[in-house]
Formats: sequence, structure tokens, C-alpha cells
Amino acid sequence: MDVLTFMSLKQSVINVLLVPEVKGLLGVNVADLKRYESAAQIQEWIRLQLQVDLDSLQLDLTGGRNSSVTQTTVSGTTTSSSSTKAPSVQTGTTAAGSRVWSHVCLQLLLLAVTTTTLQLLHW
Repeated sequence: MDVLTFMSLKQSVINVLLVPEVKGLLGVNVADLKRYESAAQIQEWIRLQLQVDLDSLQLDLTGGRNSSVTQTTVSGTTTSSSSTKAPSVQTGTTAAGSRVWSHVCLQLLLLAVTTTTLQLLHW
């Protein structure tokens, strides 16, 4: 897929794609992300990605979010913890960095329950 076709996708679709997925979709055209990095769609996608993942593309794309960092200090019974917050998006992030598509999964579950109920009522 070329970058212009990629940018023609709905922004909500672009936003949920991870760096490896975009790399797979664009294939040999992945380097064109650098050329179009000033486009609003690409800027928003970059902003949602972890900078370390963007760095793996070796395209010098900047503006991604930092990894969540948690520091814990234990002295006696006192524990302090701090972490950086990622921008709020529709998908959550687990500690391993994988996306949890809670809204999408909930909608699919409701659709499955509704469909099953209608099929049972139809019989």
C-alpha cells in the first residue's frame, strides 16, 4: 500500500494500528512516512505510538510518546510510585505494551449476544 492510500483511511482506523502493522501494510513504501510526516493524519498516528517503536523503523520520526516508567522505592513500610501518563485514546495499553481493544471487544460481544438471542427467538 502506498502512503497516500494509507492516509485516505479513516483516522480512527489509522490510530489503532501499531508500528509493526503499518510497516507490514506499507511494505517497501514505509520510508515515505518520513516524507509525509507533516500531514495531520501521520502526525496524529505518530503521537499515539511509542517512540521506541517509531525508532525501530529507522526513519528519524519524532513525536511519539515515551514508554510508561514506574519507579518504586521501598524503605521500611513506605512505598512510593510514580508513572508517566500516556495520552488518552480509545485503546488501553497493558504493561507488556499490547493494545487492549476494550470498546471494540465489548461492541462485538454485544453484537454476538444480540444475534444469538434473535436466532433463538426466531426458532
